[in-house]
Amino acid sequence: MNSRPDESRAPLVKWTARILVPAMLMYSTSCSLVSARTQRLTVSSTPDGAEVFVNGELVGTTPVQTKINRRDDSNIMIRKEGYKTITKTTSRELSGVGIVDVIFGCIWLVPFLGLLGDGAYKQDPKNVSVILPQAS
Repeated sequence: MNSRPDESRAPLVKWTARILVPAMLMYSTSCSLVSARTQRLTVSSTPDGAEVFVNGELVGTTPVQTKINRRDDSNIMIRKEGYKTITKTTSRELSGVGIVDVIFGCIWLVPFLGLLGDGAYKQDPKNVSVILPQAS
């Protein structure tokens, strides 16, 4: 048996070079494509117990946490009987992951594809807290 220890590892090295390295490179440079599409939104009010609607859909009563899409702005309506209704809007901005895609996109063109994914963005604010004024 003239087999050297280095020869037995050759298939593993080839597999790593052909499969794992390109996969890791794509993941690290286009990470927005594999990031979460949604983010958490927390809504609270004084007084508690107000209904919370996100884009017209009832999501619960305050305090409440829900998930919203990172790419689309969300309209948040908070209402409680005997109080004035308050409406807030979130807005989309580039997330930290999206910024990484832009930076690496200047080096390699592939990361710009990450900007097509929802993970490249975040909604601001992610916490909404309101004081509901009594109705007249």
